[in-house]
Amino acid sequence: ALVGEDGAASLIPALQRSGPAQGGDDAAAGNLRGTSIVSTEALPSETRLTPGTPQAVQASDQLKWRVTIEHGGAFNETAIVVTAPFFYPSDPQQVDEKQAQIDELAPGQTTTVEIAGPTTPVFGEQGTLRIEVDAVTGETNTDNNAAEYPVKITI
Repeated sequence: ALVGEDGAASLIPALQRSGPAQGGDDAAAGNLRGTSIVSTEALPSETRLTPGTPQAVQASDQLKWRVTIEHGGAFNETAIVVTAPFFYPSDPQQVDEKQAQIDELAPGQTTTVEIAGPTTPVFGEQGTLRIEVDAVTGETNTDNNAAEYPVKITI
């Protein structure tokens, strides 16, 4: 019954995006795609990190990065990978990189992921934590998908 013209026409309303379509650009038409980093914290101390601002973080065997991601698009997104490379300027080729995945994120939703901290930190030396959120299919603005945080892990 769905193969004929009338059957196919009955499926189209369910496939179309409902909502405001004001104007001709993708954002106004409800076709926006993308995610952004809202915040990053060091756990267990809950120290909020600020891009470009050096921050001391207490060493711990439970050190993790809690990253909050917001979905600003109009479609459900799946399998979003968040990467957290950590390195020191004295040895930038030696990168301690960890990842986490967001299985699904609905439009307008905010979620957090926790990523393990560096395995072998150099105490007292300022390193760089870079948080990267992979671009989703169709995302055109990726300026808010990465941030760098100067971090000094202290005893």
